[in-house]
Amino acid sequence: MSEMRKTLVFAATAAVLTGAALFSAPSLPDQAFFKEEGGVFYPDFKDPTTAASLEVYDFDEDRGMLRPFEVVFKGGRWVIPSKYDHPADAKDKLAKTAAAMIDLKKDTVRSDNPNDHELYGVIDPREAQAGAKGTGVRVTLKDAQSKVLADFVFGKEVKGKEGWRYVRLPGQKRVYETQVAYSEISAKFSEWVETDLLQISANDLTSIIIDAYAIDERRIKDQEVNTLTKDENTWQWKLDSLGEGEELSYEAQSELRNTLDDLKIVDVRPKPAGLVRVFRGETNQATQGDLGDLSKRGFFVPGGQIASREGELIAKVNDGVIYRLWFGDVVTEADAGREVDKESRYLLIRTSFDENAVPEVKVPSETRQDGTPKPEDEKKRDQEDYERKVKECAKKLEDGKKREQELARRFANWYYIISGESFKKLRKRRADLVKRKDEKKPAVDEKKEGEEKKEGEKKKEEGQEPKPEEKKPEEKGAETPKESPKEDTPPEPPKETPPEPPKEPPKETPQ
Repeated sequence: MSEMRKTLVFAATAAVLTGAALFSAPSLPDQAFFKEEGGVFYPDFKDPTTAASLEVYDFDEDRGMLRPFEVVFKGGRWVIPSKYDHPADAKDKLAKTAAAMIDLKKDTVRSDNPNDHELYGVIDPREAQAGAKGTGVRVTLKDAQSKVLADFVFGKEVKGKEGWRYVRLPGQKRVYETQVAYSEISAKFSEWVETDLLQISANDLTSIIIDAYAIDERRIKDQEVNTLTKDENTWQWKLDSLGEGEELSYEAQSELRNTLDDLKIVDVRPKPAGLVRVFRGETNQATQGDLGDLSKRGFFVPGGQIASREGELIAKVNDGVIYRLWFGDVVTEADAGREVDKESRYLLIRTSFDENAVPEVKVPSETRQDGTPKPEDEKKRDQEDYERKVKECAKKLEDGKKREQELARRFANWYYIISGESFKKLRKRRADLVKRKDEKKPAVDEKKEGEEKKEGEKKKEEGQEPKPEEKKPEEKGAETPKESPKEDTPPEPPKETPPEPPKEPPKETPQ
């Protein structure tokens, strides 16, 4: 082969390889396009309070489904129209999302080729078809007149640049690298509502009653009641039905308390107006339609007492608030239930208040333990201390009542839906709660319990109540007598639990 032919072959090969590289690599824009770098996407959007609606769209690539979500400002509050105007409690998330859209800049022009949209994850989810890959999250803010304030498709994170994402304007082909102050934007309902459903701290719980049973043809069966109580002096949890050689499982009681502390909802359904009035205590009469609505979700009212498909749980908190949770039927069309291998379940919640939750303050004695009279200055100190404690107790009761009333108003409107995983962690039977004493305790448990005990003793010496850190493990419980379950009547709380609040659904049984 002549030198000329070799040169031509090499040149042709290089051209082919160069062409292949150009087709396989992301396209780079012409130099002229870089002139807009540093400019603001929406220069007229300056005030986040002008936003009256937020639309979020993402695409479930596994199931080939568009997931739309909208939050609107209506009646002086943010609500979720697709969820029956449920309050959008995550106000910080709304504020951060709106603020992040302001002054968002075109920091770096990355591509002007539509073929690169999949690579950067900026395909508009509203235009995606089944099987699409590389879809982004579209976020649109509008004012009260439905004028668009900002509209973006957010794509993948930029590798090696924390807080940066690929961004595209809908309907345009150009892709930018943009520094985004807040990027936790989701179309999931659970991301926009109050994450702390019960507003319980695990360490504030004083007793938990698990009434596990099932209802078959309106009859209660397989009932098992287990009561866990906390000793306020030692902070140890106890189970009422322990036999010889048995103890309360730390892992089980810790999981139970922490699940109550961190219980989240995945979806909601509204109650009929008549049931809302019943649960608000405005009436004790409900129609057959209202009772039928309860029944189709796994809740029944035999003998005027609520019973549910999968039992119930009563939790008491040290400020006097009592929670009663009923577990209903499985929900297949809930938000979480739409995800592969996910199961959800109806949850009914009602609260009441225990007036005796805060013990009365003891009137100070005018004599010492040995019977000798106290000096006037000591009696004065005792009286001042007594009056201070009386005020503290009165305030604690007042705050507890106020909190219970707020919770009752919120819970009255809704059937909540929780994940199947949360349900299983809450509905424990005796076999889940008990372990043999010869089973080795977790080393971390023994260490923390020892530290907690020492801290409690130290605080007692200083005249303070021992207070453990959030979600610390407590020691195993001791025995208390077990109350035998009832077979043919709806579950009632054991004697040590304050009575059911007077606001109950009617005594008629659904037909």
